[in-house]
Amino acid sequence: MKKFYAFALAAALGFTASAATRQQATQAPVLRTAAVSTTAKTIDGAKLKLPAKSAPAKAASLAEDGKYIWAFYSLKGNDDPDQLQATNIQITLDGNDATISGMFVMSSTVSYDVKATVDLEKGTLTIPQQLLFSDSDGPVYLYAKTVDPETGALNNGVAAPALTGTFTSEGIFFNQYDIFAAGDPAQEDLGWYVLSYSNMFIDPAALPQEVLYGKAVFTERVFSPLFRGSNGSAMEIAPYEVDVTYYEDEPNTLIIKDAAKGFYTANGWGMYESPEWTLDITDRSNIVMPLASLDFGPTQGVLYYVGSMSYYYQEAAGTTTPDAEKIYMKEEGNTVTITFPEESTFIMDTQNMQPEYASPAVSTLVITRESGVEGVAAENAPVEYFNLQGVKVQNPEAGLYIRRQGNTATKVLFK
Repeated sequence: MKKFYAFALAAALGFTASAATRQQATQAPVLRTAAVSTTAKTIDGAKLKLPAKSAPAKAASLAEDGKYIWAFYSLKGNDDPDQLQATNIQITLDGNDATISGMFVMSSTVSYDVKATVDLEKGTLTIPQQLLFSDSDGPVYLYAKTVDPETGALNNGVAAPALTGTFTSEGIFFNQYDIFAAGDPAQEDLGWYVLSYSNMFIDPAALPQEVLYGKAVFTERVFSPLFRGSNGSAMEIAPYEVDVTYYEDEPNTLIIKDAAKGFYTANGWGMYESPEWTLDITDRSNIVMPLASLDFGPTQGVLYYVGSMSYYYQEAAGTTTPDAEKIYMKEEGNTVTITFPEESTFIMDTQNMQPEYASPAVSTLVITRESGVEGVAAENAPVEYFNLQGVKVQNPEAGLYIRRQGNTATKVLFK
């Protein structure tokens, strides 16, 4: 039976963004650092580029009923800066003017609306600096702060003129390092009611249904052996458990949740969830893992990314993947094993964008698949044909062949 994987925002709902009093900032957005210590072999060929974001839709993509989830990370003193928070908001349009309610709920009877404008041509929503209310310390404004992406430091005393978000098919997204601040830009030593980054207004109707594919044990040798442990030797992370999920409308894309959990734990970052990795399993014999951030880098403002060599050959080299560098998947009943051979992945940082071979040793992801999920996987597995001697045939002609899809094999006659 399928089990639906709880979407993070569902658990986060119930928070309100506003504090009862002003609070000081805890720190800038967490920027973890660790440097590759072993020598990785540079891959000859073109450098990679980070994938471009999809073009924004027009403002017509505003949720039909105007209901959104404001999701964000908080930098206030008592909040975990790596814990996603969320609250329900309502956006009401009047021509190009918009009113956002629900962002600043101070009590069951007191709340403050936020004024914004919508540009129908550019597909943007802009929130200008504005007075929200006054407390015993003076006026409280909603205004924009920024963070220096190189150092992670808040640009104190610097207020941007406005916050601008872009409409997408999933909602309205603001620049990751544009900070919503509710306080007084002239008296920031008093603290803030709200100090949030990675702000998103998400359309609930656009949230995909994420399903648990299975529980897995990950023996990760993709990138961790490239780093040195406290004893000076290459890190060797013990196998650890992860969840593997998929979206109902994309059953050939598996998602490894908290993929670098073992490395994070070994480095004292276990309180944070590491980024997820996605695997395109359309071709079980040549799985593609697109670029995935590790959410840490060699220095502040620089991040490491990992990906499969099949992705590199597809995106940068335009050639086929050598068999020895292919990530592959084998299924035996409800046990699914995904193997990452040596040098089947690469690592690069956002400063140099030069891929280097990763996976100095073999990694395995052994999944115990949920009952009922194998039917979905089989229906979407690629179809392969073999002659009666077991040799794979790309284009069957007249004759008798074995047709295999997933774990199901049948004899078929081509005329």
